[in-house]
Amino acid sequence: MSRTRPTTSGDVLDALRSGPFPPPAHAMLYEVRNHTGYAGIDRYADALVVSCWPSRGIWLAGVEVKVSRSDWLTA
Repeated sequence: MSRTRPTTSGDVLDALRSGPFPPPAHAMLYEVRNHTGYAGIDRYADALVVSCWPSRGIWLAGVEVKVSRSDWLTA
């Protein structure tokens, strides 16, 4: 019996990019910091999605991926 490997956040982000947010209609930026420079506490969004076609409306969405219960509980 073979075991399947655990799902990673990269797997989820790849699925989002190939599914509901395909290029060139959307741009996906990975590991986006909450500020510039080195002051403060570094926090990251797993991804930012930007719609690129004005005919469909321009919008921006932040994506946070949780793949384990422990990740969910530490958020």
